[in-house]
Amino acid sequence: MTEDQIELCAIEVNETYYTLKISDLTFLFKKIISGSYGEFYESLTIPKVLSFFREYFEERCQLAEQQSLRTHNDDKSHSEFNYSKNIKRVLTGSTRYK
Repeated sequence: MTEDQIELCAIEVNETYYTLKISDLTFLFKKIISGSYGEFYESLTIPKVLSFFREYFEERCQLAEQQSLRTHNDDKSHSEFNYSKNIKRVLTGSTRYK
């Protein structure tokens, strides 16, 4: 890629994937270099680089969603976080869950 293409690509990455941290970028570039996204045979293009970012970002979002759902389900399963039981307990004056 030429310097102008690199700059254009960097601008696009910065505008589209601004939520990624430096640790994400480091990890992503290590994956690219190791060939996790396929071989690029020493020729990178803007669409190739953006496809690497897109794939990584989608994977990262899916993992974050799974983690959030897992945390939500864990919190929901604890009785002190079960709002419907707590409301029922308050309304009935009961101190034990039924």
